[in-house]
Amino acid sequence: MAERVRSIESDKERFLRQVQSTIDYCVRIGASDSQTPQIIDNLKLRLNNLSRDIDRAGSLFISVAEKDDILSIVKDMSDEIDTTSRNNSNASSDLIGYKTEKTHIGTVGAPRLNISKEQLVFLVKYKFTAPLMAKTLRISESTVHRRLRQFDIKLREGRETCISDEELDDKVRNIIGTNKRIGPNTIRVRLSMDNIDVSRQSVRDACHRVDPVGCALRSIERRNVHRRTYKVAGPNSLWHMDGNHKLIRWNIVIHGGIDGFSRLVTFLHASNNNQSTTVYDLFIEATTQHGVPSRIRVDHGVENVDICTFMEGYRGTNRGSAIKGKSCHNQRIERLWVDLWDSVSNEYYDLFTFMEDDELLDITSACHMWAFQYVFLPRINKSLKMFVYQYNNHGLSTEGSMTPYQLFIKGVLQTINSKNVSITDLLLQAGSNDSLEHVTDDYGVEEYNSDLEDDSLDEIEIQMIYCPLDDDDKHQLRTRINVIEDYKNLAHGMQLYKNVLSFINSLNSVERELSTAVSD
Repeated sequence: MAERVRSIESDKERFLRQVQSTIDYCVRIGASDSQTPQIIDNLKLRLNNLSRDIDRAGSLFISVAEKDDILSIVKDMSDEIDTTSRNNSNASSDLIGYKTEKTHIGTVGAPRLNISKEQLVFLVKYKFTAPLMAKTLRISESTVHRRLRQFDIKLREGRETCISDEELDDKVRNIIGTNKRIGPNTIRVRLSMDNIDVSRQSVRDACHRVDPVGCALRSIERRNVHRRTYKVAGPNSLWHMDGNHKLIRWNIVIHGGIDGFSRLVTFLHASNNNQSTTVYDLFIEATTQHGVPSRIRVDHGVENVDICTFMEGYRGTNRGSAIKGKSCHNQRIERLWVDLWDSVSNEYYDLFTFMEDDELLDITSACHMWAFQYVFLPRINKSLKMFVYQYNNHGLSTEGSMTPYQLFIKGVLQTINSKNVSITDLLLQAGSNDSLEHVTDDYGVEEYNSDLEDDSLDEIEIQMIYCPLDDDDKHQLRTRINVIEDYKNLAHGMQLYKNVLSFINSLNSVERELSTAVSD
């Protein structure tokens, strides 16, 4: 009899836990920015099934009054979802997306489309093609070409640089260096940073001539993985943020954020600490450029506490403003780390390992570690800045070769008149943080398993390094050594580290001589 009572109590706990979980899920997803017909149908099905299950077994676990209260809540939620469904069906893309205005100029004929030169120059800056401009501005392609001619704007001006195969091979060889993981698309974007624009095929041919081994390795290691379709409402609907610890052995953490819709890297920075204030400052700086996202997805690390507190205060609670979960659910940022390793991190990892093996660097020495971080942190951040430019301007094969910048701009224009709070804030407050001073587990996830969730906070501590120099010495050091000089040259960085270490040792020698003279 006692075992039967315990069994009923266990079933009651499971039943109530599942009821609470279903209601929480529907509230969270119902408050999201992405309200597609499929999502609404899924919510209605879940609520209908929940009502049925409560009718079937509710009286065995709860009182009649409690059962009626829960059914009333479920009915209210269903009615609200029905209202949302009707409102969405009445809305159209004509009301939500950007539409070029027309101006009557007082002459006979159709009104003139109001397209400014600044608009076209802006789109050309981010390498919009004429068809993409027409689709974004919702006008005909012939109108785009006509206005480009009117304003004397050439789409391909400067796009084809006159350069010989020998010169191109030298450029490609310098970019590749010792990194066999860099492919032709990355090289092409880096060439454009030096105002060298050549065709994709020319870069591929140069890679085959300069680095045939690297081409073969990249080709044989390529794996095409079938993935679920990623779905969020639009730009700034969800930012994925995380810390990369590939260089943690040398007290370096790379913090980054990426917009889930467009894959636009919003911030990427290397630091010598893993503090929440550091991540918060990087996040706020990114919001001044790209706007405040509607939601963020992070892991349970303590470095994310401040940004989660800010998001829940700024966007509100009980809506998934700050979604915490396992890193395996944070696909966008985890995929970014793969590209970051291939383009940047692996070279620094190999260099630092070599310096240790060659006894140039002793990670137990405070003097060595200070000199090391003084030289290499700025150089890494310079490399990260180059990587962000490269990543945000590279074509995505799954998006018709559109770049993250193009996807972000197009997405903003397509949802410019929607009720998406992140788009509204972006248009009103981008570039200013004045308004920031006062202050769905399935959303943006391809695979999900609630059994893997862990509410505990993960903490990674990094030991702070004491600076052996006073202000005058540091000023003298900055005058003598430019740590970001030739930052792409790893060997030069190693030589700068030796120079800084020699400078510190020379100061210590002078201090010892003075101390000996005084004692004598």
